[in-house]
Parts: sequence; structure tokens; C-alpha cells
Amino acid sequence: MAKRKNTPAKKTVPKKKPGIKKQTNKLKTKVAKKPLAKASSAAKKVTAKKQSAKKTKSKTTRRKPETLMCFLTTACVDYYSLSDNGYELNTLRNYRDTYLASTTEGKKLIQDYYRVSPEIVERINSDKKKNTVYEYIYAQVKISCSAIEDQKFLLAKRTYTNMVKTLMNKYDLN
Repeated sequence: MAKRKNTPAKKTVPKKKPGIKKQTNKLKTKVAKKPLAKASSAAKKVTAKKQSAKKTKSKTTRRKPETLMCFLTTACVDYYSLSDNGYELNTLRNYRDTYLASTTEGKKLIQDYYRVSPEIVERINSDKKKNTVYEYIYAQVKISCSAIEDQKFLLAKRTYTNMVKTLMNKYDLN
């Protein structure tokens, strides 16, 4: 009988239940993961450094000094003493760098623009009626920016391109 009394006592000791297994596994995994977590955080730091290095490289290689400017808009903004990082320039630069630069035709337009626009600005600044010309440019810039906001990208391109053509004709730069 003594053996039978001992047997129920052993039965009251819980066998390995699923809940207990999970708790012990959690403890084991926490201990096991701590060294790995340190290693992975070091790896994350290295990866973060590589990514930041890639970001800076891509920015420097993607943007050349001459592409930082929108010549006509910059001249207009300067004429009106507006901010260089203001609404108009940021909107048009973003449009140029994303929408226009994504197509072959857009890239050609950008090249042509950078070829002719410095001369246009020079001619405008020597024009006796430059205030009228800058009023015209600023009106076209506002129309283009509004079209970009409304995601009417072709209208923005057409408006700005027509403005450049008009100025080229005015100053005999065909």
C-alpha cells in the first residue's frame, strides 16, 4: 500500500505540460538570442553605414551642379527676392528630377533648356523692359506649378516649354 500512496504523490507533480515547455523554451531562447542580438545590432550598424554611404553617393552622382538650377525660374525668383528653396523652385525642380528626367524626351528637353536658358537670362537682364518679362515668366511658372499640383504634368510641360520658346523667339535664339 505504501507504494500506491507514493504513486498518487508522484501524479500530483505536474508532468511537462505544453505551457511549461513554452516557458522554458522562452527562457532558453532569450538566453540564446542575447549574444545574437548584439551581433545583429552590430551588423545593423554596418548595414546602416553602408546604406547612408550609398545614399550620399547616389545624391552626388545623380545631381550635377548645373542641374541644381532652374535658370529662368531662379532668375525670376531672384528678381522678386523670393526664397531659393521656396514653393516655385522646389515644385519645378522636383517635377524636372522625377517626371521629366524619367523619359527620353524629358531628358532631351532638360538638355536643350540648359543649353539655351543661361543666354535667355542674360538677354532678359539687359532688356529695358525686364520687369514685364519677369512678370510673364512668373505668371507661367505659377500656371506650371498649379498644373503639377493637379497632376496635369503634360500641361505643366507644355506651359513651361511654350514660355521658353516664346523667350527664344523674343531674343532671337532659335
